[in-house]
Amino acid sequence: MFKIYTIGEGEDINSIADKFSTTKEMLLEINGFEEDVRVDSGNMMIVPNNNLVFEKYKVKKGDTIYSLAKKTGTDVHTLLEINGLDEGDYIYPDEFILLPTENVMIYVTKKGDTIEDVASIFKTSRSNIVETNETIVLEPEQLFVHKKETRS
Repeated sequence: MFKIYTIGEGEDINSIADKFSTTKEMLLEINGFEEDVRVDSGNMMIVPNNNLVFEKYKVKKGDTIYSLAKKTGTDVHTLLEINGLDEGDYIYPDEFILLPTENVMIYVTKKGDTIEDVASIFKTSRSNIVETNETIVLEPEQLFVHKKETRS
């Protein structure tokens, strides 16, 4: 779900977040950076390898995490995890968050989950889970992705 990215000339944390359809806060968190980090050209950082798994969504007046979870068919806890939010956090109009695209299902693991559990949740095979997810550690809060079957 992540890859190493070499920072280009003139890029900053915000432009990199835009480039990878993520948030500045997510990049800070996954890289262990402080809020005032300066990124230098040629250095490397971890970025999401979204591969059309997420879309950047501009929050509208009246949106809540709960309404967006329902709209996208995503579990509220999963949507909170994706965006680095805690239960009780608010989202505000004009801020950007990540939503899963229509063609994927997302699951965040819990303690004790197995690959078979994840496959069962997605109603797919163990081999499909292994194929679709680059790294499988089965630690709590690991994000799993499954592409929905498209019917012709």
